[in-house]
Amino acid sequence: MHEKNMKDHIKIIGIAYMIYSGLALVLVAFVGLFASGLSLFTGEMGVILPVAAMSNIIIVILLIVSLPGILGGYYLMKGKSWARILIIVLSIFNLANFPLGTILGAYSIYILLIKHEWKFYFK
Repeated sequence: MHEKNMKDHIKIIGIAYMIYSGLALVLVAFVGLFASGLSLFTGEMGVILPVAAMSNIIIVILLIVSLPGILGGYYLMKGKSWARILIIVLSIFNLANFPLGTILGAYSIYILLIKHEWKFYFK
């Protein structure tokens, strides 16, 4: 694999992680709208507060999970070595997210960990 090919692979990984994590942000918006609409539909205070609390917890968890992927993908394309480590860690966790996370995680681990040409890209 040549250095130009490696840059292409790293760009693909960066864009894929930004898109994959961006989908989680879309899910955050959907959960927030769905939970607020559902709780307001019932109109009971005994339902509104627990549903709002649970949806807020889900939103915070999804934000915590998605932001590292977006930042890691962006800075991976910029050639930051810490982003490579972050993406490798996220890739290991993504192996459990079948099927897209497994594909993205395996591809990222192969390119960023097994192939030795990455040494020429990161500084």
